[in-house]
Amino acid sequence: MKFFSTLFLLFLLISCDDENYIYIEQFNYTEGQTFSYEYTFSLSQNDSVFDTQKSTYKLEVVSTNASVGNFRNLIEFKVYDIESPEFYTHSWYQQTEDGFFDIAYKNAGVDPGIQPKEKNRKNRIKPSFLLPYFEFNNSHDPNYKDVVDSLIIRDEIRLTVPFPLHLETKEWTEFSNVFLRKSRTTDITTVHNKEALKVTSTFEGVFNIDIEFNSYFTNSGLIKRTIYVKDQPYFGEDSNGIIGRFDTFQEIILKK
Repeated sequence: MKFFSTLFLLFLLISCDDENYIYIEQFNYTEGQTFSYEYTFSLSQNDSVFDTQKSTYKLEVVSTNASVGNFRNLIEFKVYDIESPEFYTHSWYQQTEDGFFDIAYKNAGVDPGIQPKEKNRKNRIKPSFLLPYFEFNNSHDPNYKDVVDSLIIRDEIRLTVPFPLHLETKEWTEFSNVFLRKSRTTDITTVHNKEALKVTSTFEGVFNIDIEFNSYFTNSGLIKRTIYVKDQPYFGEDSNGIIGRFDTFQEIILKK
């Protein structure tokens, strides 16, 4: 056992000396922090972009010792568009040595454009915002209630990322309700001159569309996320027929 421990420690020391190695034990959130994210949404068809929208979102760390239900010592976030701060989302996460867990949310109206398989469901052409960690807090969640003051504690606690997080981290399941999302680290890349771990997510139980979903993490948390959905069908408001197929691209990136 001593021999194994020595080898493991040696491995860590060698790895940490490698400038391309990232080892995230936990995120460094502190109460009172504020982050600005630039959000971009674009809609295209046949490689021609015909709608692009940009906005800026604020992420506030409201508390690092919040309580929800029977959960204690949670990190509470508040997110809003700077042009309409009266509309906001609160989310609560639990950070342990094992991972960063999505516990609860409030005032969520997020639609990332990734739909579960449901009969007679109609997709709408509408831009959606994509917040740090906080996607899928919407009507696809069986617990969702379209009420401003609703506080929803998830029946299925979601594993955003496991800790420690590094390039050799094994694939994990983030959630399986309403559809399945799995993630794994795939690369180390540079975002704003900072090295970040790239996490690629895959989906099961959604419409047969091509989804490229990538997140980028540092010790500061999520610094970038991109979603590229190819050949997504959309339906008319007053018709069950498909009015077209479009590609959508969404990106959030932490401002310099």
